[in-house]
Amino acid sequence: MKHTFINIGLMLLCLISETLFAQGPPDPGGSPVFSSPPLGGGAPIGNGTMILLALGVVYSILKMKSMNWNFIKKPEIHCK
Repeated sequence: MKHTFINIGLMLLCLISETLFAQGPPDPGGSPVFSSPPLGGGAPIGNGTMILLALGVVYSILKMKSMNWNFIKKPEIHCK
């Protein structure tokens, strides 16, 4: 009985989600002809990209320092 309710609920969830539509995208503003402001509002993304790259490099360095590097040991040779 419990599985029946779960199955019916999942089927309803799938059917309802297929019938719902999202809102349309907003008007980008500006004209497609070269004019001011450009499409997308001219948002600057260069500074944020550099900050993101710098944080990624710092995280990578810290992660590599904290790794366990024991698997790189040289093989021991036993000679008698």
